[in-house]
Amino acid sequence: MDDTPASFGSVAPDGPEPGWYNDPADPARLRWWDGRAWTGATAVRDHAPYGPYGSHGQLGSRGTYGPFGTRSAPERSSVEGMRLLARRARLALAVAPVGFAVQFAASASQFRRIADSWNDLDTLDASSSSTAASAASQLAGAVMIGVYVVFLMWFFNAATGAQALHIPSRRSPGWAIGGWFIPIVNLWFPYQSAKGLLPPGDPGLTLVKRWWAWWIATQIMGFVVIGTAFGPRWLVAVGTTVAVGVATVAAWAARAMIDSVVDAHARLARGT
Repeated sequence: MDDTPASFGSVAPDGPEPGWYNDPADPARLRWWDGRAWTGATAVRDHAPYGPYGSHGQLGSRGTYGPFGTRSAPERSSVEGMRLLARRARLALAVAPVGFAVQFAASASQFRRIADSWNDLDTLDASSSSTAASAASQLAGAVMIGVYVVFLMWFFNAATGAQALHIPSRRSPGWAIGGWFIPIVNLWFPYQSAKGLLPPGDPGLTLVKRWWAWWIATQIMGFVVIGTAFGPRWLVAVGTTVAVGVATVAAWAARAMIDSVVDAHARLARGT
């Protein structure tokens, strides 16, 4: 019995499981079937994706890599290396909310002082409170740099592993990191790179969307906190509290995404 989906664009609620199959539109390529319909993800047959459905994307012996042989030690060690970096990234993200809280509070304090002395800015001097706020902000900034470095180390490793597993992605591992540092495009490049860490149709893609939405909201809340500093003091407190809450959710969403990516790569490496 041939379990390959019949035609491009077809929808089959009870069709074959998600995987790589012969592309009905191009015999020289493979196309990803998400369990219900064909997706836009394709791959060259000579570089058959490493997945659970055998050579050339057919439902066959599980655990094969491309058309010949089994998965090799490099793929196994890559997943183990990503697990180690994932544990470090999850630990760093557990600390991130504290860093964000200090940064938001310090920003609110500094801008509140400016708001209170708006008519006497020329004579505004550094006070012990402003110096303490500045020192706390710098310390929190150093902590957050560490968090970002650890997370990006995992992110690059995961992108490299996804490439080795032939998971289709719009961005290379290099762009997975570079996209974070380019103004404007860093609003969507990292998201696209994160989507490329998981195979098309994977349930974890929902976690990627959730994480990115909360991350963007965290960046917006940084500006909101500054704006509230020029309003009533109760508004400063509310704005800072909400910002910390949003940052906390973003950090835990990132942890959930990391777990999903590690699990997906492990499944592909095992061929299950």
